[in-house]
Amino acid sequence: MSTAAHGEKEKKILHPEYTNWMSIDKLKDYKDRYPYISDRILENLVKSDVQISVIPWSKVNSSNLRLLIDLTFNNRSKCNYDLSRPMMK
Repeated sequence: MSTAAHGEKEKKILHPEYTNWMSIDKLKDYKDRYPYISDRILENLVKSDVQISVIPWSKVNSSNLRLLIDLTFNNRSKCNYDLSRPMMK
């Protein structure tokens, strides 16, 4: 499963096998989909003013990471992360 928060470029390059995308706006749906992700990140995934992508480990490589870092940097001014929850130890 994947969450493509950075638009069509990310979808086209990282997820060409997917043709239909759906929006998720409930925390429970994210928790069911990604039970291994921390609550701090999950709570930010449901926010409309945050862009966080999730890709499977099988797609993690240097070029995909470079793309995600560039997209995240380019969209930095559009994001308002909630950092109030403590980080995991």
